[in-house]
Amino acid sequence: MCRTYRKFNQSLIKMSLPSKKYFELVERWILGGLSIDKMAMSADRRFRAMLVYEAYQVWLQDKQIRPSDIIRRIAAREYPFFLHKAEEGNEKAMEYVRVLNIRPGVPRSVTEISNDVALLNYLIGRFDTPIDNIERAKVLDASDWLMREGMKMGDSRSVKAGADLKMQLYDNFKDKENPADQMPNMEINITGDVTVIKRDRVNYTDEEKARMGRKYGLTRKQSVELFQQPDGSWQMPDEQPDSEPENDIFNETT
Repeated sequence: MCRTYRKFNQSLIKMSLPSKKYFELVERWILGGLSIDKMAMSADRRFRAMLVYEAYQVWLQDKQIRPSDIIRRIAAREYPFFLHKAEEGNEKAMEYVRVLNIRPGVPRSVTEISNDVALLNYLIGRFDTPIDNIERAKVLDASDWLMREGMKMGDSRSVKAGADLKMQLYDNFKDKENPADQMPNMEINITGDVTVIKRDRVNYTDEEKARMGRKYGLTRKQSVELFQQPDGSWQMPDEQPDSEPENDIFNETT
């Protein structure tokens, strides 16, 4: 019986998990800095967003605290507040009491806390980064919006303001230079005939020339007589190209 109930409870929690679309909506609310009342959310989703965002701020201060404990503690503080305000006739509090089914002495349910933790885990994965990255994303989003809406309305001032914002962003955040641009050039030149010459090359000794000769099938005499041309290639004395005779302008051509 207990096993059946546990499976049913787990499936119920899984089925009622908030959607990815809702997670992204909460993320846009946090990044956009708008009032939660202006977001297209039902009352229970608005409360979850505010509850989890406060829990996230607490978690940032002490990451050893269990997320479910943070959420349970915040809900235990807010529920009596809503009940008290609802008794005074506050319409917003009355809506929260009705939608969340808040009753005196009844804590937030296990299913609700499980869904709260799922949203908190999503926010941690998205925002547990240096604060500069979050601020940068906000400025980029604002500059893109100004430029996009300015072009739609034909407002050159709005487009210029968006472009200026983006320029300031890249200057103020001091982007690091590309390390590849700072690497020293290799001490190698490549000639026109793709012969590689190292600047620190030394002349080969006769013994080294002999080893090269054996490698390429030359006699010892031939290998010793090898000489290096200015372009870095090696050549035998008898392989020097004959100089082309100059044409005699007085010779008759046929």
